Amino acid sequence: MDSATTNVHDHHAALDRTLNLLKALDDTSRFVGLALLKSLLDNHEELRNDIEAVSKCWTAVPLPFLQRLLKAPKSKQKNTEEITNMVDLAVFVIYNFALLIPTTVLEEDGLIEMTQELVYALRYSSPEARIQILRILVSLAVGRKGSRALLETAHLSALIEIAPSEPLALEALRYTLLNATAHLELDHPLQDKFDIILSGLVIRSEGLDAKQLFELITDLLPGMPLSDIRSAESPWLPALANMIRANIMSRPSSIRRTATLLASALSQAFPLTFPPLLFHHKPLSKTSETKPFLYLFVNLMSIDLRSTFPSLLELLASPEYPDISQRLAADFKILSTFISFLAAMFDEEEDQNTLPLPPDLLLKLRRELGETASLTVEYLRDRWDGAVSGAAGLHPSIRPIPGKPESKDTPLALPWDDKSGGVAKDPLTLAAIQYLALWLREDDGEILRREAAGILDVLLGLYDAHDGEQAHQRYDSLEYKSPVLLALQGVLDTEDGMDAFLREDGWAVLSKDLITIIHQISAGNADTHAGELIRAVQIVDILDSVQEHKAGDEIREEWMELVKMAASLPVPSEHEFDMQLDFRVSLYQLATALSTQASVRIRARYTTHIAAIVRSCRLLLEMRGAMPLNTDNEEVTRTVLKSLTRLGIK
Repeated sequence: MDSATTNVHDHHAALDRTLNLLKALDDTSRFVGLALLKSLLDNHEELRNDIEAVSKCWTAVPLPFLQRLLKAPKSKQKNTEEITNMVDLAVFVIYNFALLIPTTVLEEDGLIEMTQELVYALRYSSPEARIQILRILVSLAVGRKGSRALLETAHLSALIEIAPSEPLALEALRYTLLNATAHLELDHPLQDKFDIILSGLVIRSEGLDAKQLFELITDLLPGMPLSDIRSAESPWLPALANMIRANIMSRPSSIRRTATLLASALSQAFPLTFPPLLFHHKPLSKTSETKPFLYLFVNLMSIDLRSTFPSLLELLASPEYPDISQRLAADFKILSTFISFLAAMFDEEEDQNTLPLPPDLLLKLRRELGETASLTVEYLRDRWDGAVSGAAGLHPSIRPIPGKPESKDTPLALPWDDKSGGVAKDPLTLAAIQYLALWLREDDGEILRREAAGILDVLLGLYDAHDGEQAHQRYDSLEYKSPVLLALQGVLDTEDGMDAFLREDGWAVLSKDLITIIHQISAGNADTHAGELIRAVQIVDILDSVQEHKAGDEIREEWMELVKMAASLPVPSEHEFDMQLDFRVSLYQLATALSTQASVRIRARYTTHIAAIVRSCRLLLEMRGAMPLNTDNEEVTRTVLKSLTRLGIK
């Protein structure tokens, strides 16, 4: 018999002895069996590669005994060395089986049941065993069952304590939380765990490299439960805001960018509570700063944008562009948050001493932000021309449509951008439009508004989404609608803006969206969202300003379609709420203005529809005691009724 055959025979014999010891009823025999199993797995590669033999060994291992070994620290009869040896032996066995047997098999055979003991053992194991425990926990946290078990464990603090300095621990928590938000139906105890985990991580990360923690929370925010996590009482939010403030001013750009992305995400998740924490005037250190953090921070975001714009278009096809786009979009979102925060303070506070910055620094920031807005207009113009129009100033009828093949008479989109709507799907575009819209509303500078009139085709193009030939080519313009309407309120205050709106057929774009909403209401769609009604009122206000601009001129007949749509609204009901009444009355007011300006010949074609509006107005006034018709709406309704009656409509 050769030596190879003898070795195989010996290790099979040793395996049989080990299995018999593991099946024994006394713990001493089981412990000896585990020790022999450890030796066999260490020294016999052929055994490790024999899946059938390994599975037989795992089945023979008494799981309750492993759990008792992991809980050895609770025993008062063992010294520290004995406890560490017992824990390490159990961890070694579990870890090796986790490597050799698919995790799904281990989960079914009780590995998940040992999650709590594994986390508990982190505090008492050797450094080598601790790494093995963390690797086991990471593999468990990837699955739904494992992440749930880890989230429910009573000893989670042992994992939280080491996470800021141990990447594997943070990775286990990352998978646990992401799985929880994506797949688990969280009850209140589990929702409370979110605050416990995040509070622990934030507190223990102070003074350390927080880059991984920032990335974790940034990834986590979009799926976090709304009820408890996004409340104003989140205990970890103030401490996290202070960490972000400290890291944004750090020299390493990677940490600063990660902190900026998180600040942007938190501003979207906590729009009321986070901006005051981030923007409040509080020095970062005990020594006085030459300039407040808020000024430096906002200026830094603005400089990043302005310095990147000149070379941005040539990077569109580069592998780095998605990261650049996310970074610049975060810059824009923070600037938008700052503008909204500052506007709210001006609305609420009369004492200038309560403002977050001295007046001279506010004036400097205004110039910086105004220049950023101007460069944003230039960038959007160039980006749109390259991606969609082919050249500036083309009439809408001859522009290429995203996702649609060009004809021989339409210009080709330039090759360095995606002609199927890449510009609209770019998060940078949306963030830039949102910032520009806010600035145009809050700052009354006519020069910028006239500049923005030059991109009215861009705004209307993003508002009016086009469907591509295939599902993956489509882009949804819904999130563009609100900021575009906001921008139009500022742009249309200028003569250039009004001329551009008429030239670009803006009435058709907005009225098409308005008619869609009216159809939903007329069809008795109870699910018409309040946001759509708000948008409808905004559209009516904008179209009303356009018709006022044309006062004295005969209006276009196609505009009278809105008179027909106003007449198609359901008969007023006492069940209508405030927003529905606001929309109804504002639409009747617009229809009245159009009917008054229309020529007699055109108006005669819509007599029936105008009469329907008159009947609805009378009904509104008759029912005013049974519905929430406020004083303003009642006055407008009376004015509408009087104006239409003067036209001879009854």
